[in-house]
Amino acid sequence: MYVLVGGRPVPVVTTDDDAPVGGPFTEFGMLALTNAGTVGFAGRTARSAVREALYVTGRAALVALAQQGQAVGEATFTTFANAAMNDDEAVVFELGRPDPIPRAVFLATRAGVRVVVAAGDAAPSGRRFRAFGIAAINSRGQVAFVAETDDGRHGIYLATPRR
Repeated sequence: MYVLVGGRPVPVVTTDDDAPVGGPFTEFGMLALTNAGTVGFAGRTARSAVREALYVTGRAALVALAQQGQAVGEATFTTFANAAMNDDEAVVFELGRPDPIPRAVFLATRAGVRVVVAAGDAAPSGRRFRAFGIAAINSRGQVAFVAETDDGRHGIYLATPRR
């Protein structure tokens, strides 16, 4: 993974680097960049008990915000999908396989990981959320997400997670 500085590629992290969870990186997924230059990404390793994690590069050290095998709410993290990051290095994400239908939207910060909204939670319509699509987060910490309710309707919703 590289960034351009003065028109030249500068490595941020490569497969020659060891992941904070152990072992060298083998590949990278989801990529986000803040205005301050912090890079957020999903990193995978082959020789570690933790095969995938969400990382941020800001504030002097590479940090894992969420990692495979971690339990939050009723979910145990598998792979990370549809992740987005704001300028405060907060990352919203959904879980990927083995469940092909995301059942929650999560928020990861340096303070920890929490559920923003999950299947079964009440929707503004009085129905219940069933599944989720792409999520985004703005500089105010508000999370927008696509969701399906138990009556099969789809919508775009906005949540303001408690700090």
